[in-house]
Amino acid sequence: MVAGIVIASMALVIAYNFIGRVIDFSQRENSLSNFNTLRNNLENVCVQEYKNFVKMQFSITPQVRVVYTTVDIENPILKVTDKISNQEKSYGNYLCLQFKDELDKLRCEKISCDVSMPYMGALADYEDFWQGVNKILGRANVRNYDLTISKLAASVRVTVG
Repeated sequence: MVAGIVIASMALVIAYNFIGRVIDFSQRENSLSNFNTLRNNLENVCVQEYKNFVKMQFSITPQVRVVYTTVDIENPILKVTDKISNQEKSYGNYLCLQFKDELDKLRCEKISCDVSMPYMGALADYEDFWQGVNKILGRANVRNYDLTISKLAASVRVTVG
């Protein structure tokens, strides 16, 4: 009887851990897919004529620390919370993504023109009002950004809203 309870408990813990890993992997893959879609949209707008634009929804899962543009792909930025909260602008011809568990690693893709965009990322629940609302309502713990990608004379600008 006791052995059966122990075995059932172990099976439950193993199943719980497995499901957690599958969900984490799925969200990470969604983040990379969204990152690639953003990159492709940036490239498409880069080659378009002045004043053309594309609208898209960009979703960030809790594993993502930050998405931004830069010219320096060798040195990840250290503090991003204030930059994300204040929607500070980033500039450069590399689009970069950093996961929270890869603080020393940036995943960057070269863009064929300079891009100006706000720092975007998943803040902690207590720092992001909408994350808290989604959690209370039982919705996915995802931060959604409505982006407009606009062609300027020699560069591209990304705005939120």
